[in-house]
Amino acid sequence: MLWELTEGQPWLVNALGYETCFAMKDGRDREKEITVDMIFQAKENIILGREIHLDQLVHKLSEERVRSVIEPILVGSQKSETIPLDNIDYTTDLGLIKKEPELRISNRIYQEVIPGA
Repeated sequence: MLWELTEGQPWLVNALGYETCFAMKDGRDREKEITVDMIFQAKENIILGREIHLDQLVHKLSEERVRSVIEPILVGSQKSETIPLDNIDYTTDLGLIKKEPELRISNRIYQEVIPGA
């Protein structure tokens, strides 16, 4: 479930792990199993809490280089031929998008956060 939500983005994996195992009361109880519901609750807590990493993500979205890539993805016209390759590479390096099989927001958490930013 962590992989499905984060696709391995290190900060998100660590934040979900910390939130689930230490910040949430049920996660601190070592007699209880970590459940999918707990992971989803941790995700919601992180998003609603506007963790620093997510705030930095929102700040990056104000950059023209990033917007030129993200906006077409959000409206469904992510034809990479019309977006400068340097901007695609930059946004990929930031971990915001994946290029294959087509341009897309890199993980489910970012897919939830970015449109509302």
